[in-house]
Amino acid sequence: MKYITIKEYNLKYGISKVAIYEAVKQGKLLSRKRGNLIVVEDKSYQKNDDDTEENDISNNNRSKLNTAFQIAKIQKLQADIEYQKQRIESRKEEYLIEYTEQIIEAYTDAFATLKNELINMRLNNEQIAVLQDLISRCNRNFITKLRRLKGKTEDAEE
Repeated sequence: MKYITIKEYNLKYGISKVAIYEAVKQGKLLSRKRGNLIVVEDKSYQKNDDDTEENDISNNNRSKLNTAFQIAKIQKLQADIEYQKQRIESRKEEYLIEYTEQIIEAYTDAFATLKNELINMRLNNEQIAVLQDLISRCNRNFITKLRRLKGKTEDAEE
């Protein structure tokens, strides 16, 4: 392989020295130290049989770097997917709470008229106790149905 100085590379190919140093740093351009100078591979040089072993090693190193980079990208994507799953899960809970609050508010509003009429009826203590028991059973039934609905929703998502 033929190596030339960075200045020669700059003049020959019109690429800035900063870009050349960056390419060396990223492993895109092979380099060596020659005394106090850093020399880089001359890409126009015709390779011969002596260069193939060194070239194979270089290609192998590049292949390993590419594989490591691809693995890192996959791991990052997997982490992003997990984060999105967690966000969706937390939002589901928020929506369920908000929806439940709306249902309870609608339930309360719907029975406000009944409550006012019952107050106006001036029931005795025994009648009030019977009515409270009835309302309590209705509430438990309502909550049980909500829990079943929530269970069906979770089953469908799995």
